[in-house]
Amino acid sequence: RKVDIPRALILKERVGGKAPRECEAAIGFGRPLLAARSENTRRLVQIYDAGMMTDLGTPHYCVLRFDANDRCEDLEFVAVGASTRKNPAAK
Repeated sequence: RKVDIPRALILKERVGGKAPRECEAAIGFGRPLLAARSENTRRLVQIYDAGMMTDLGTPHYCVLRFDANDRCEDLEFVAVGASTRKNPAAK
């Protein structure tokens, strides 16, 4: 199920042009699970657990992408694949 589009647009507006710490406060998902910077472009991506949004049905991550000046330029929600196995990578 897709994330409620109006909610995603509201959050996207809240974080647009903001620095990483400002975005963290604006979306309210706590600290990022992962922050990674590209060696090539030097652009930052932060991934948050959006699991507190219980009406999504399936677990989701909130992904924030930043420009070269560390200002947020995009927000998206990504569904998390799930497995009942303890080690889903094992065959």
